[in-house]
Amino acid sequence: MHHLRILLFLCALLAQPAVSETAGSVFHTDHPDALIDNDSTLCVIGDSGTGDNNAIAVARALETMHCSQIRILGDVIYPSGIDSADDPKLEQRLLQPYRYFLEHGIDIFLVLGNHDHKSNADAWLDVGKTNPSIHFPNFYYSERWGNICFFSLDTSYYEKIYYITKRHPQTEWLGQAFAAQAESCRFSIAIGHHPYRSSGGHGDAGWLLAPFFEEELIGKVDLYLAGHDHILADEGIVDGTHLLISGSAGLRSRLKEPSADKRFAASKHGFVTLQFSRGAGNTIVGLYKFYTLEPDGKGGYTELKEAWQGRIVGQGIRTTLKN
Repeated sequence: MHHLRILLFLCALLAQPAVSETAGSVFHTDHPDALIDNDSTLCVIGDSGTGDNNAIAVARALETMHCSQIRILGDVIYPSGIDSADDPKLEQRLLQPYRYFLEHGIDIFLVLGNHDHKSNADAWLDVGKTNPSIHFPNFYYSERWGNICFFSLDTSYYEKIYYITKRHPQTEWLGQAFAAQAESCRFSIAIGHHPYRSSGGHGDAGWLLAPFFEEELIGKVDLYLAGHDHILADEGIVDGTHLLISGSAGLRSRLKEPSADKRFAASKHGFVTLQFSRGAGNTIVGLYKFYTLEPDGKGGYTELKEAWQGRIVGQGIRTTLKN
């Protein structure tokens, strides 16, 4: 019976509806706004979907940051995503807490986390269609803002045995998207839910997920932003790719023994901001800052504190790995 269950499980994985094979230009958007010329501030949060007082406190703190756009790094709705675009959890845990941004036309860009896949993940496509300020055109997509390029990914695919039984179409798409944007991109950002390196309780990417990062992503982009671990962390640089975690906009978890590359880690609620400027030799420089909400000991918060910052000089997209 045990072997039969394994066989049925593998058959079910192989029978999953395939994501359509696409060229790198599909699910790509070019924006006229260059992000550099208008003092834009990108606000990056993860694992925000609890709807509790902590998540609301983070949302209220973001309202003071003059965010030009919000990037949510997955686990948008706990514990099991949504059933449909009319699911009341969507209103309670996203639309209402972030109504300020929606009412002011400040765009919210999504990637999905593992919890968002537990119900009807396709419902998020309907959310993107019915809410003009919420952007989710596909489970993976790219954008170019001037010479700054974003690649939003669904890393939950690679946590599954499906990854080793069949190469997922997202992997092919990403390589094509890199090639399509390589000449015009001077600062490259990949966005996903799961981290590659982490000082949080979940730890580094496991044996199913790590090969995707090592073969397709690390060493090719300037910055990889992730959530999943409910901490804030600057995990350092691996092969030219800066690794940041912003996963404590709703939940907060313990820290584990830090990696050798770690520069900063905190088990506090908060978020990351990212701003761009022009550097020497036609480069683009990214300045990132970590902000924490300091608890007052009474279940609330006393202040928003800038806890850490760093600087990245963009190299664009490297279409072959350094190692």
